[in-house]
Amino acid sequence: MRHVPIVLVALVLAGCAGDPPLPDSTTMRVARAAHTATPLPDGRALVIGGQTADDAEARLATTLLFDPRGGRFTPAAPMAEPRYKISDAVVALPDGRLAVAGGYGVEVYADGRFSAAARGTVERQYPAAAPLPDGSVLVTGGYDDRTRVTATVLLVRAG
Repeated sequence: MRHVPIVLVALVLAGCAGDPPLPDSTTMRVARAAHTATPLPDGRALVIGGQTADDAEARLATTLLFDPRGGRFTPAAPMAEPRYKISDAVVALPDGRLAVAGGYGVEVYADGRFSAAARGTVERQYPAAAPLPDGSVLVTGGYDDRTRVTATVLLVRAG
């Protein structure tokens, strides 16, 4: 009989040893899934979109700011349209702004608000986005609004 060693790996997500844990009362106030949480240059995180149920009417355009210093969520600026299933569609730009793809286009988060950057012709779920060296953003593929895989591409020019 052959013996296989078992290796256990621990992953520490809360920060450095000695940091206090978040209070049990810390919640987002509204349950959400298929959203993303993205770090900001100032140390906070922006929780973006998602959905409250498996229903097209339950998609969210709302966002939250999480401040780890106080362990609190606060409402942040909403997006122009709901976005969900965007885990690979938020990219940090070199100047600290965030590009958020999904839905029918791309919005940019800067200075506490969102602004439209580009509008496509296909609704996207699970798109992939990549920042390019010139500051542009490439958004590729995903599923359309009928859950068909799409080969469409959206290039958002820097600016």
